[in-house]
Amino acid sequence: LEKAIKDLMEQPEIPSNPEYGIQKSIWESLFDFHLASNS
Repeated sequence: LEKAIKDLMEQPEIPSNPEYGIQKSIWESLFDFHLASNS
């Protein structure tokens, strides 16, 4: 999971692609949950 998040964070922003935006929001939610569960 951490590698997938890191790969996603390194991708350039693509504001013109709404599907990418939705996917990014989901990943950010997962990332926040992952951080919260580790603390």
